[in-house]
Amino acid sequence: MWAGMAAAATITSISGTWQDPTPDGVHNLNIDNAVDGSETQISWGIPTESGEQSSFTAEWSGPQEIEIVPGETSTFEVGVFTHDNNIIKFTDWDLRAISSVELNVTMELLIDSEEYSFNQTFTFLFDETLNYPDGECTYGGFADDALNPDGCRDRVVFVENENVSEVLIVNGMAYSIEITGFMVEDDLVSFFLTEENKANQAKIVGRLVVEDIPQTPLPAAGWLLIAGFGALAAVSRKRRSA
Repeated sequence: MWAGMAAAATITSISGTWQDPTPDGVHNLNIDNAVDGSETQISWGIPTESGEQSSFTAEWSGPQEIEIVPGETSTFEVGVFTHDNNIIKFTDWDLRAISSVELNVTMELLIDSEEYSFNQTFTFLFDETLNYPDGECTYGGFADDALNPDGCRDRVVFVENENVSEVLIVNGMAYSIEITGFMVEDDLVSFFLTEENKANQAKIVGRLVVEDIPQTPLPAAGWLLIAGFGALAAVSRKRRSA
């Protein structure tokens, strides 16, 4: 049997911070976790004379209502992810760009007029490829073809860290929020390829999982034990009145 369910939950705010980029010593690494109060950015690389650094930006979605259906998941938009894929120079190939970075996300949720907070960490992996290799690009095609008009594409991979989802128990229901990946056009994917000299965007998609916590019935032996305590109490009362 399902415990009672609320009609909806409301995400009142979403925020986050980039943290723990690798490798150490990346050229011109900069983290700004308070861009306009609605987004967070990490940038890196030695820009060309007329260019800018490459960067990841997460722009957070505003308040939104999520329908609650026990036993099912409800998807919602966490925000918009942008990879400004700019051509950068390097003096040390191994330190030209980040290879991974964590995104710590905090969501404030309103359930039955009570405020709750989720805090979870997810990982983004990044492969900065050679723009003009000898031969085929790492992720298909050749430099300056239709797939790679300004050099070979790079790749961003989203990794959902296992066993990090917090669980809230509210009125007999278990709530958890997960980030499921990128929405590129109409496809939900764990990675996408980003073109050089372009602001490549994808939605960050999450889901609310709501599950009923079944009420565990007391075993028959438990009822016998309670009955035994009752009989002893009755005997005790009778002796005191004798």
